[in-house]
Amino acid sequence: MKLIPLPAFQDNYLWLLHDGQRALVVDPGDAQPVLAYRNAPACNSKRF
Repeated sequence: MKLIPLPAFQDNYLWLLHDGQRALVVDPGDAQPVLAYRNAPACNSKRF
């Protein structure tokens, strides 16, 4: 299981927990960093 920081806003991070098949983000406040991670070629999970 990995805890992945996603840069958000100007000075903050969203935290994504990923087990290789599923991912969890709690109260992201900004969907764009999460969607960008999900759509990245390195992300093999589409279950969020």
